[in-house]
Amino acid sequence: MSNYLIIGASSGIGKKLAEQLVDSGRQVCATYFKNKPELNSGLPDYHYLNVLDENTSIDFLSDSLDGVVYCPGSINLRSFDRIKPTDFVNDFNLQVSASKGAIEGLTRALASEFAPKIRVNCIAPSLTDTAMAAPLLNTDQKREANAVRHPLKKYGAARNIADMAEFLLSDKGSWISGQIFHVDGGMSSLKV
Repeated sequence: MSNYLIIGASSGIGKKLAEQLVDSGRQVCATYFKNKPELNSGLPDYHYLNVLDENTSIDFLSDSLDGVVYCPGSINLRSFDRIKPTDFVNDFNLQVSASKGAIEGLTRALASEFAPKIRVNCIAPSLTDTAMAAPLLNTDQKREANAVRHPLKKYGAARNIADMAEFLLSDKGSWISGQIFHVDGGMSSLKV
C-alpha cells in the first residue's frame, strides 16, 4: 500500500487530496497548523506541524514514504508598500511568496539532484475556491469577476488541483519529473 505525507492537509486543496488518496486505498499521514480537522471515517489521522519551527517533532512519520505533498499557503494581496516586513518574511518562509520562480527553480534543482530515485514536480494553481480564498469569493460579484478573468471563465475547485497531485503521485505520472503544472484555467498561458 502506498504511503503519503501531506503537509497542510487541514483544508482546501491539501484536505481534498488527502480525501481522494484515502478513498483510493492509499495510506495518508496528514498535518495541520492552525485548525485540527474533525476526524471522521473518511479522513486520515492528523498531526500538528509548524513548518516554520525548526524544533517541531516529526516522530509521527513512518519509516518509508512514497510521496510528499507540500500544501501550506497564504494569500497576502497587499501592494508591496503596504506589506509589513514581518508579513513579508513569514510569507517568504512559508511559500517564497515574492518569487514563485524560486519554487520553480527549486523544483527543477531537486528533480535533477534526486533523479532517478525521487521525482519532484510543482503545481501552480490560480485562484481556487478554498477557505483561504474565501475573502476573494464571498459575494456573487467577486465570484463573477474572478471567473471572467480566467480564459475558461471559472475559478478553480480544490478537486482540480487534487486531481493533478493524485495523478503525479500515481504510477501514471512515473515518467514525469522537474515539471511545473499550471492548473489555472488557462490564466498563465492564454489571453482573455
